Amino acid sequence: MKKYVVGIDLGTSNCAVAYGDIEAARAGGGVEALDLEQLVAGSEVGALGLLPSTIYRPSPHELADGALALPFGPERSDAVGEWARAQGARVPGRLVHSAKSWLCHGAVDRRSALLPPAAPADVTRLSPVDASARLLEHLRDVWDHHFSDARLAEQTIVLTVPASFDAGARTLTLEAARKAGLDADLVLLEEPQAAFYDYWVTNKAALADAKADRLVLVVDVGGGTTDLTLIRVAWADGGNPEIERLAVGRHILLGGDNMDMTLARQAEEQLGKQLDAARWSLLVQACRQAKEAMLSGDADAPQAWKLTVPGRGSKLFGGALSTELAAEDVRARIVDGFFPIVERGAQPERGTRTGLVKLGLPYEHDPAITRHVSAFLARHEATPDAVLLNGGVFNSPILAGRMIEAVGGVDRLEHGSLNRAVARGAAIYGLTRAGIGDRIGGGSAHSYFVSVGSDDDVRALCLIPRGHPVGQRAALTERTFQLVVGRPVEFQLYEATSTRPTAPGELVGVDGDDFEQLPPIRTVLESAEGRAQIPIVLQAALTEVGALDLSCVGVDRDVTWQLEFDLRGTGRRPAGKPQGEAAPRLSRPLHESAAGVIGAVFGKAGPKLTPREIRGLPTRLQDALKMRPKTWSLPVLRELWDMLAPNVKRRRRSPEHEMVFFNMAGHMLRPGFGYPMDEWRVRELWGIFRAGVQFHQQPQVWAAWWIMWRRVAGGLSKEQHEALLASVTPWLRPKLAPRPSGKMVAHGRDEMLKLVASLERLDPAVKAEWGDWILGQIVAGDTRELLTWALARIGARMSFSGAVHNGVDPDVAERWTQQLLGRSWKKTPAMAWAVAHLTRRTDDRLRDVDAQVRHRVVQRLTEARAPELARLVRDVVALEAADEGRFVGDSLPPGLVLL
Repeated sequence: MKKYVVGIDLGTSNCAVAYGDIEAARAGGGVEALDLEQLVAGSEVGALGLLPSTIYRPSPHELADGALALPFGPERSDAVGEWARAQGARVPGRLVHSAKSWLCHGAVDRRSALLPPAAPADVTRLSPVDASARLLEHLRDVWDHHFSDARLAEQTIVLTVPASFDAGARTLTLEAARKAGLDADLVLLEEPQAAFYDYWVTNKAALADAKADRLVLVVDVGGGTTDLTLIRVAWADGGNPEIERLAVGRHILLGGDNMDMTLARQAEEQLGKQLDAARWSLLVQACRQAKEAMLSGDADAPQAWKLTVPGRGSKLFGGALSTELAAEDVRARIVDGFFPIVERGAQPERGTRTGLVKLGLPYEHDPAITRHVSAFLARHEATPDAVLLNGGVFNSPILAGRMIEAVGGVDRLEHGSLNRAVARGAAIYGLTRAGIGDRIGGGSAHSYFVSVGSDDDVRALCLIPRGHPVGQRAALTERTFQLVVGRPVEFQLYEATSTRPTAPGELVGVDGDDFEQLPPIRTVLESAEGRAQIPIVLQAALTEVGALDLSCVGVDRDVTWQLEFDLRGTGRRPAGKPQGEAAPRLSRPLHESAAGVIGAVFGKAGPKLTPREIRGLPTRLQDALKMRPKTWSLPVLRELWDMLAPNVKRRRRSPEHEMVFFNMAGHMLRPGFGYPMDEWRVRELWGIFRAGVQFHQQPQVWAAWWIMWRRVAGGLSKEQHEALLASVTPWLRPKLAPRPSGKMVAHGRDEMLKLVASLERLDPAVKAEWGDWILGQIVAGDTRELLTWALARIGARMSFSGAVHNGVDPDVAERWTQQLLGRSWKKTPAMAWAVAHLTRRTDDRLRDVDAQVRHRVVQRLTEARAPELARLVRDVVALEAADEGRFVGDSLPPGLVLL
């Protein structure tokens, strides 16, 4: 029998733990917070209320033996907590932080080792999942040190997540807990709900005396995220409370960290010098201290704060930089910048981010938290009469007061500990699951429907009616549907706030402003029977963390497909008012015409075609579609691929068939991402990699093979990039790898090199070594434009496919740039283009080369009469369409732009 319920707040900036003894709670006992041992200074171990969510990974000879030793747990090669944060500020390339923010960043592979983003080559990086697991391991070891007879893995654990976490981020959080061995009895709880549980337990008596219904807005501003939730408290006739969560907000990547960076940006401007990553990190930490002191609300709060950043190397003291922040400037930047008074219904501004971007993390464009709150309340047509604030930011009475004022002067619900409230509330929630205390009802605030009609007659099937209990499965057995398996399918969801009664399984028309279209789920449901239509019935449930769990259950066979929909996407739009895609799909006549053209070449054996007729397939497709191939949009390209893909084995009919198949596949799937289900399509294409080239005697077939993989490289994984690199290395650099035995000879060295340069997910050290090899040929006198293009792609400061964490180190790009600056550009004008991309400005100091180097490059580009290239280095600008195509080495589909 489990003795404790343990609440864990796995925060972006800090972690906290609280617990409740189940038997003691039945007798009226409460929950307690656990102090957390950690390294606090040097080899000193101390117990603090919070564990900073930071991991420091020292170099092998940086610390004395035993310096990281703790009085509990296994021996570690890294440090977690307070000392890790302080040491990491001095050596930021070895500090892992903000792992929680990365967990919800869908533009990167969150299971890949990418943290710290700017780590030196000798640092073993961690994935966001592994970093989260490492924090949980530390908390586990601390708990087991205190409660050796009741180990954490054997207790009931409530782990909190932002209310806005999508299904993917929740799954990865559970994966991290599993890696830490804490998944035996674990549930997730939304952080704003946890904060409310903590408030409720302390203040229930006073609320019961008042017997007043309340609509409570919970505003939780942490280090990296802002979470919004609406909770209704009503009192039944018998005096019993009814507590219901009505709505949660979307994911807002905005918090205290952004405030610190904003002040640091101002201080840097005052210094008149762009700082390197290490000194920038120290400045941000100093600005956090200044913010907390000057916004403390104390009568003796300082009116000015001196900031000092140490020098570098031998000038550690003599090279120090100093400036001062004035309290009035801090108020203007933080109070007015992040918490302005806005009109009711105000919406966040959309535009260019300014000073709030770190490597890879998509912080909000608009830093005004109050505008995000206003938009949330307007969306749900809510006017709260009370606000519960949570998060360390609101330890400042100035910021707390401004937030209350911005909402409209409503009552503020006070609770004891802003820093530990979430962990305490999680433990309290765990006790309610054991039948102790009042539980928040999470009945659905909306009705949810799935489309079952055609484009001309949209009808929707009710899955979950408004008010449906959380966790209770609704079986829709009265209607049978045919489920398509083995190929992409789409499930279109709708949300409705109407109070009209609707029962599960009821079919309704989709009309009026009450229905809003949610982002669809597109997937492939596999079946051992191959492609088929299988009769199914539907079952649906709303999970405790706000996801719609939809199951397709076979009627005449024992098979179930389970889908989970995130109900908090940002892509909602009114139903019946189509948003329209960037480009149209093919009409039915054009679709049939294109299918006929492809079938004439790759379909079942028909009249024998000449090689010229086979090679003419692209031209005949152009004529059939009445548009040039370069104008084919992403929807059209993917539609054509879906026609071509089933004929993959028929490419073996002749060299011409294989060459045309490779050419068309690369063109139709380029750049490997950007359209729903591209991951599945590229995975299908990858199936032919192991088979290789059939007609390997033909150089044209080899060229088409390499071009195809280069075109779709953006949609391939790191492991696939490594496999492609291994396949070309014997032919480009035989000293590194022996050539395969046998008579086969791969052709197309130039296309191989272009492919290597496009493999953005390779490890930075591998890319740097290949870049050095290319640079060696340039220095030796090879003036081919191909070499400078390849060097620029390998060392580019901005990636094409979002693999920014795999960029080569700025020091490497600087070294290559110095070499190119020392050469004449007359014979190779492309060097100017290459230098511009090696030093292109991103405003991310972990990617940007030194400002002095950029200044030299701007001067040289200006002298070379290349003002547009100079602007790339001087300012943060987007590429024009022609430059995008040159950077990628191919034209991009219309509507697709570089990151």
